[in-house]
Order: sequence, then structure tokens, then C-alpha cells
Amino acid sequence: MTWSLRYQMLLPLVVFVAMLAFTITFDQAALQVKQESNQAIQVYIDVSRRLSTVTPGQSLSILNEYQREYPDWNFVVIDHRQLKTSTIPLSARKQEILANLPAAPKETAGHDAFLLAAQGNWYYVSPIIVPGWNSGSYLVCLEPYQAIASTITGVYRRSSWMAFSISGILICVAAIYSNRLSHRVFRIQKQVQHIAAGNLSQMADERGHDEISQLAKSVNSMAADLESMKQLVEQTERSRLHAQLAGGIAHELRNGIHTARLSLEMFQEVCDPAVITSQSMLINAQEQLSITETLVRRLLTLGKPQKRTLIPEPLNLVLDNVVETMQPISHHTEVHFRSEIDPQLDWIARDSESMQAAFLNLCMNAVEAAGRHGEVHLTAQPASNGIEILISDTGSGPAAEISETLFEPFTTTKPEGIGLGLGLVRQAVTEAGGSVGWNRIDNRTVFHVWLPTQAEDNLMSDITLSKSNHDNRK
Repeated sequence: MTWSLRYQMLLPLVVFVAMLAFTITFDQAALQVKQESNQAIQVYIDVSRRLSTVTPGQSLSILNEYQREYPDWNFVVIDHRQLKTSTIPLSARKQEILANLPAAPKETAGHDAFLLAAQGNWYYVSPIIVPGWNSGSYLVCLEPYQAIASTITGVYRRSSWMAFSISGILICVAAIYSNRLSHRVFRIQKQVQHIAAGNLSQMADERGHDEISQLAKSVNSMAADLESMKQLVEQTERSRLHAQLAGGIAHELRNGIHTARLSLEMFQEVCDPAVITSQSMLINAQEQLSITETLVRRLLTLGKPQKRTLIPEPLNLVLDNVVETMQPISHHTEVHFRSEIDPQLDWIARDSESMQAAFLNLCMNAVEAAGRHGEVHLTAQPASNGIEILISDTGSGPAAEISETLFEPFTTTKPEGIGLGLGLVRQAVTEAGGSVGWNRIDNRTVFHVWLPTQAEDNLMSDITLSKSNHDNRK
């Protein structure tokens, strides 16, 4: 059985308020009784002061006057153990009792009072010394017990109603406030249940500056972290799936073979089959086949931990190889291809094979998008804190439905495409510390690659290694 947090907060408050109500009730009642007692003592003092001006035998008129003012009160005058005057009929036994009382000063009257029944009523009996009378004479005041009891009962009743009214209001306010807190906790509980069910949308109310709002913020932060982890898991799962798909191999293999085939076709068109005087196109085809072989081998081992030998090359050389490869392709497809590469680019591609494949992929896509008689422009120049490479074409640009996910794997609108080319481009650029993106400028589609400035020590090391690779090739 679940005990609601609301009741856990409300029960101690109810107990506390109830105790407070009883305390207030008894304190108020005691205060009222004290006030009533002081009023009675004041009556004793007033009567004794008035009687001090007359003899015991002359006191009846004054006593009748006070009895008219206090109808329920009665007074008896005792003179030398004899009843001298009385405002109420008394039996001989009761007269004897009153005649033998020890009189008290008016200031302490009522402190040692006792009850006496007379004429069907009960009275508090208070003997009082009257100033000016002899020692054998005193006044006996009979204060009605019923009046005192009703006064005390009324005081307790009024105090109780007031205390319980205040307590009821406090309990209602506490119930409303505890209900509000309980609902806030309930909403957080529902949010946690949604998270457990896989719904990671942030729903907890963070308003306020108390512990519950901090808990809500923590739950929302946990939901955001879980959402990030979920996306990471999905991305990891996609990467694992990429490693299992043979389509990636087909994509890169097709580009390389297509390039080699076009180069060989151009070689056949421009050369005399009988006498071959130039080997550049044949060499180009062989290099593309070599790159294709490397990419196929890399895709076959994708997702497996391994050490791969990187071949660093100057970026100028990488781009020159791309331009050299694209020239016969653009000529064959009747696309106007031009390049502007700053010869002073001070940047070394540590993984020259991946970088060359990436730029070649962008250029091949641009030639295909531009179409016959279209234009493709490759520029490379220093930029802010790095180097910027732009590849633009006069094509219509990517379709609207894939414009936001163009670099995601398996994003393509080509009937024969798989959608891994631009994903591998982003991977190669990202591994080099750069970034890649695209936009439309003046009716041209522009892919821009930014590569960061390299540290001087790393740059010198890469240059040395690049020279060593050239020497080994020679």
C-alpha cells in the first residue's frame, strides 16, 4: 500500500494544529476565568467599601442595591456569630455554618471559597472583613455557582470555536499547498515512467526554486543525456550496418573503374594503336585502379580494429592528382572543368588516399550534376585559420527532400546510387580536423571544405615523411 506524500506532509501538520487549537482554547478559557474572578473580587471590594460607612445593622439597603445590580448574588451580614442581615432565607444549620466562618480580607476574598446549597441553588461562599467593623462582624458573599459554570462553559465554547476555525483554515491551506506539491512530484513520476517507456521528451515542470524544481531539472537533464546516448547508439548501429553492407564497396569500386575505363577510352581515341608515344593516360588509369584497390580493402576491413599505414602528401599534390584525373573525364562528358589552386598551400594531407578520394568524389558528383556543356570550378586558397577548397557546379543542386541529410549515409536520389559517397567525404574531412558543407550561390551548387591550420612541428614532421615516401616510390 502506497502512502501518499501529500498525507505524509498533512498528518503531522494536522496533529500540530490540533494540539495548538487545544492549547489556545485552554489558554483563552483560563484567561476569561481569571477575568471573571477578578470581576468578582472587585465586587467584594466595592461592597465592603460601601458597608464600611454604616453599621452591620444598617447594611440591608446597601445590600439590596447590590443585589438589584447583581440579581443572582446574595449577601449575609454576621455580627458576633449572629446573622444580622440576609438577602436570602437560610436554615438554622446554614446560619450556624456562616456564623462560624473565619473572615478574610477583601483582597484575598474568594481564594478559599466553598460551595453551599440554599433555596435550590449552589453558591460560592466568601466571608469578607469589612473595614471599620469590629472583629466579630463580617460580610458573607454568596456568588452563584451556575452563573460561574455557565460563564466558564461559554468561554470554553467560544475559545474552541475560534481555535478550531483557525485550525480548519490552516489545514485547508496546508491541504491545498500539499496537493500542489504532490501533483508536481506526480508529474515528475509520470516523466520518469515516460523515460522508462522510451519517450525522452522533456515534460517535467522546472518552475520554482525548491528541491522539487531541482529534481525536475535533474530528470530533464537525464532525459536529454539519454536522448544523446540514444542517438549515439543509433549512429553506432548505423555504422555497424555500414560495415556489413557490400554496397559501399560497389560505390567506390564503380567510381574507380569508371574513371579508369574513361581514361583508357580516351587513350584509345587520341593514340595510334600501332604506335604509342604517351603513357600518361595509361598511368592515370593504373593509379585509379590502385586507389580503388586500397578503398576496397579498407571497406572490407571496416569496423575491425587495425593499424593502417597513412601516406602523407602535400595538399597541392593531392589536388593536382584530382585535376589530372578529372580533365579527361570532363572532356569526355563535355563538361567545362577549370581549377584555381594556390601553389603556396602549406598543408599536408596525412591520409592522402582518403583525401584524394574525397575530392575526387565531390568533383565526380559535380560533373554529373552539371551535365553536358555545364561548368565545374575547383578552387583552393588560404582562408581564416586554415585552407578553403570550393567545388562548384552549374547543376540544379540536391533535391529538397535530402538537402538536410545530404552527408548522412544512404542518402541519395540516384536510382543506382547507394548514398555512401558524401558520407565518406565527411569522414575523411572530419578525421583531418576540418568541416564540409554546401549551399546555393548565384544558381550554382557550392561544396566547401575547410581544413585547419597545422601546427609547425606536425607540419615539418609530415613534410619529412612525405619526402621519404616520394623517395621510396622512386
